[in-house]
Amino acid sequence: NLTHRNWTAVGVPDFSELSLVDPAGLVTPFFDGWSLDAWIITDKGAELIPCHLPSLEQTVDLKNGWAVETHATRHGLTLDSRAEAVMEADQPVLRWTLRGVSASKAWLVVSLRPYNPEGVSFVDSIESLPDKPGWKVNHRHKVYFEAPPDKHGFSYYRRGDIHRSLRNLEGGAGIDCKVGMATAAVLFELEPDQERQITVRVPLSDEKKFTSADKPAGSFDWDKSLQDQCHLKTDQKLFKFLYDTALRTLVLHSPGDVYPGPYTYKRFWFRDAAFIMHAMLCVGFTGRVERALEKFASRQLPTGYFLSQEGEWDSNGEALWILRRFCELTGTQPKDSWRSMILRGGKWI
Repeated sequence: NLTHRNWTAVGVPDFSELSLVDPAGLVTPFFDGWSLDAWIITDKGAELIPCHLPSLEQTVDLKNGWAVETHATRHGLTLDSRAEAVMEADQPVLRWTLRGVSASKAWLVVSLRPYNPEGVSFVDSIESLPDKPGWKVNHRHKVYFEAPPDKHGFSYYRRGDIHRSLRNLEGGAGIDCKVGMATAAVLFELEPDQERQITVRVPLSDEKKFTSADKPAGSFDWDKSLQDQCHLKTDQKLFKFLYDTALRTLVLHSPGDVYPGPYTYKRFWFRDAAFIMHAMLCVGFTGRVERALEKFASRQLPTGYFLSQEGEWDSNGEALWILRRFCELTGTQPKDSWRSMILRGGKWI
């Protein structure tokens, strides 16, 4: 299922919106949404476009939560990016940090793309924000730039992609495209051999402020979400990295329901959730599993059938098995609120 499709999720614990980073550093802030890309160009025609490179470096940084770092270099041009989701003023934000350096005068480009790793995502309108450097996309989502760009421009379907106009941008306040192929770019000047850092921020919640009543205890905090985990101590650094990465992946994909993936498979299936939750039980995420099990009853039909997707006829066995494993591994009896659900599920079989 992953042939020619690969990406890594970034997010904060217990927040359902997961952003994507593709193997070349393309960032997709919202589910099935538009994307942001970064390039470096020179006035003489040299370009560093990561997705055109035969290879580049990409790593996951676990030191301060969860971040994806991408390193690309070509023709004396170097571009590093770091994508992470963080809490800023009680609001989940995608923070995308770009660092560019060039041996000669160049431009660091941030471009808005009407697609994502799975296909097209229509961009009908892009407008410059009136009070801060940034864009408003499709009259809804906002993209903020840390500093005012030195140049900016917009394009639409009949003009072609904004990449064709990067060295002759016309500025403007925005663009509308009836075909949904609007693109935009901002350029930041790079002086020779001087690194410049630009931070791009995308609020992930329509700028809603979250209070303690909106989230379970410890939500949006990596340290608290991982404090009760089973730790692995080993001299094998790769095994340690894979284990710690897996733990964080389990946290990201269990914001309430448990999902097998952040995009194509960001749907609840009993057959996937049962085995994922079993892994979560084994490493100590008992509270997360219990919270997910509480949602099972809402998906049970009056007949006793557990329905997540049409045609998932193994769902009752999966649901009953993980309910039993929860009781076995926690040394508890089924909750009174679960008993009717369990009996009806067994009778359906």
